[in-house]
Order: sequence, then structure tokens, then C-alpha cells
Amino acid sequence: VVIVVDNSASMASLDVPGGRLDAAKREAVKIISDMRAEDQMMVISASAHPEAVTGFSSDKSELLQAVQGLKVHETTTNMRDALALAAALVSSRTAAQIDVISDGGFSPVNSVDFARTTHVLYHPVGKSAHNVGIVAVDYRRSLTGEKTVEVFVTVKNYDDKQRTFNIELKQDKSTVDAREVTLKPGQEDADVFDLPEPTEPVSLTVNIDAKDD
Repeated sequence: VVIVVDNSASMASLDVPGGRLDAAKREAVKIISDMRAEDQMMVISASAHPEAVTGFSSDKSELLQAVQGLKVHETTTNMRDALALAAALVSSRTAAQIDVISDGGFSPVNSVDFARTTHVLYHPVGKSAHNVGIVAVDYRRSLTGEKTVEVFVTVKNYDDKQRTFNIELKQDKSTVDAREVTLKPGQEDADVFDLPEPTEPVSLTVNIDAKDD
């Protein structure tokens, strides 16, 4: 498991108790606290220049200390490089997981080669009264035995009113599927996109066209 914690300038915002970075630390602490004896975890900080704060470790104290020592950097977030680093570090591991903790203040992430057994989970922090967002993206080979890949996209409506928007899935910058979604206030929904299994690595991008505040 790799925990990627956004510690860029936007994480200094105080729109949640203690600020966004403290909220991110609390989320990371939950993940570390739930680790099993056989688990190996590491922490990566994500600002302009991603940094591996620890190596892979099963020592909860070491991991917790690393998380608590994170400080805000007055820079933007290079989440693409942070995820590329995390993906490379877990590429040889089976059933790997990457937990991304961020306020979402970064550019779309493209061209990251995740292994087929790697699961990426997104933990949003901070709040905005009129936002919808992608909270998780995952994929796996179809269980039907067909040569297809299932891409799971989970979106959530943080607004206090119903929102309708489109989810668009692109492969190498070309749209391969899109669908309209309507969510009630606070509702979360998971959509599954079926794609032919590629014969070589491809770049997949998920976008939503909702207008946030």
C-alpha cells in the first residue's frame, strides 16, 4: 500500500477543522491504523516534487511519525509524477493499493502506467458547497471470461441540490464512452465502463463536465 498525501499550497485552506492538511493526516492515520500485520506501507508527499517520505514498512509508529511530520509547501501539486512514482514502486507487487488523499486541486492525471492488479482509491478532503467529483477509479479484467476490461468510476455530489452531468472516458485522448449521471444531494454512484482488453499499455482518462464553484 502506498499513501500519497497532497501537501501543496491549497492544503493550507482552513475550510475544515484544523485545515485540509490536518484532515488529510487524519485520513492517512485511519489507513495506517487499519493495516494488517502482513501489510507493507509507504508514504509519499505530493507537492511540486513528489517525495518518498518512508520506504515500505510494517512499523505503524514509523509511518504515523512520517505522516505527522508533513508540512504544507507553497507550490502546486504534481500529482501525475506522484502517482507515477507510486505506480512504479508497486509494479512488481500483487494486489497493490494506492490511496490518494487530496483536495483535488491538481491537473488531470494522464499517462500513468498502473499494473492491472493495482487499485487506486481517492480520499477527498476539504469542502465546497457546489462540487461534484470523482472519488475513485479502478479497473479489472472482466469476470465473464471475455477479453474485456471493466473500468469502475465512482462519483459523488457534494452539493446541496441535485446535479446532472456527464462522465467521459477517453483512451489515448479519444472518447470511447460517455454517459449522463444525475445525483441527489450527497449521493454517491458507481458506474462501470466495459472496454476491449488492450494488447499493450494505453492511457485512460476520466472526466466529468460538471461546473464546480
